[in-house]
Amino acid sequence: MAYRVAVYPGSFNPIHWGHISIARHILHTNLADEVWLLVSPRNPLKEDVDLASNNERFDMVELALEEAGDLYEVVPAGLEWQLPQPNYTIDTMRYLDSVNVNNYQYSLVIGSDNLACFERWKSYKTLLKNYPILVYPREGYRKEDIPLSRRVTWMDDAPLLSCSSTQVRRMVAAGQDVSSLVGASVAHYIEQNGLYHPAYFMERGKRYMKLSQYDLALNDFLRVQKMDPDNTEAQQFIDIIRAIFEFRYLDQYNP
Repeated sequence: MAYRVAVYPGSFNPIHWGHISIARHILHTNLADEVWLLVSPRNPLKEDVDLASNNERFDMVELALEEAGDLYEVVPAGLEWQLPQPNYTIDTMRYLDSVNVNNYQYSLVIGSDNLACFERWKSYKTLLKNYPILVYPREGYRKEDIPLSRRVTWMDDAPLLSCSSTQVRRMVAAGQDVSSLVGASVAHYIEQNGLYHPAYFMERGKRYMKLSQYDLALNDFLRVQKMDPDNTEAQQFIDIIRAIFEFRYLDQYNP
C-alpha cells in the first residue's frame, strides 16, 4: 500500500492551534500516514497585507509542532518557495508528482471556505480528478450549501476552528496576549521579532528603500498605513515612492 501524504498548504501567518488540531485529526482518523504543512509564499486569491516573511512563518510552524510534542508525522515544508511565482496549488501538486521517487499517494487538505470558491482555483477539475481532497469545516460554510461537497472527503468530525490567523494578527497589533491561540513559543517569537506590529513593517520598508526595492517598500508602507492610519511617516514614504514611479514613467514614455 502506498504511503499517504496529506498536503496541507497555507500561509500560516501565523500558525495557530486550529491548524495543529486539523493535522492531528487527519492522522488520528487514518486519512494519511503523514501531513506536510506547506508554508506558502502568497495565496494568489488573497491580499496578504501583513504577511510575515517565509522564514519567519516557517520558524513558527516548527515551534508550534515542537510545543505540540506528539506530532512526529507532521512535517513543515517550504518547497513552494522554489517554484515560479505566482504559484498555484496545481503547480505544487504537479511538482510533487514529478519528484515522487518514493511513490507517495498525495491528498490535498483545504477548508470548507476554500471549497466554496474551489471553482476559481487554477485547474480545479484536475485537482478533483487526480487527488483526494480532504475538507475540514469552517464557520459559515456548510457541506450542504457547497455543490462540490459530493466530490470530496468531508471531515465531519474534525474540530471547527475557533480562531483564525487574522484574529491572531489583530490581537497582536492591539497588544493582547495570543499564547492561548498559538502556544507560548510562537507568542514569544512574535513578540521577540515584532511581527504584525506597524513598526515591523515600517523598518522592513525602510530596508527595502535602501536597496531601491521600491515596490516591496511601498507594500510595507501601505501595510503600516492600513494598520495605523495616523502614521505620517508611512504616508511620507508612500508619497516619495509614488513620485519615483511617476518620474520613471515620464522618463520612459517621454524621452
